[in-house]
Amino acid sequence: MMGGRGFILGTVYGMLIIAVMNNLLNLFGVPPFLREAFKGVIVIATVLLQKKEKTS
Repeated sequence: MMGGRGFILGTVYGMLIIAVMNNLLNLFGVPPFLREAFKGVIVIATVLLQKKEKTS
């Protein structure tokens, strides 16, 4: 959130991961609310992991 670098390839990988995860959750019959919550958890975890990686 304070600047940084983004890469097109990283965005594509992220989009693919979210799409596959959404399809799998849909196939398993997970309710839409939980699918969105799960995607939110994944995004938050990714941001926290990148922040930790940057400080190390």
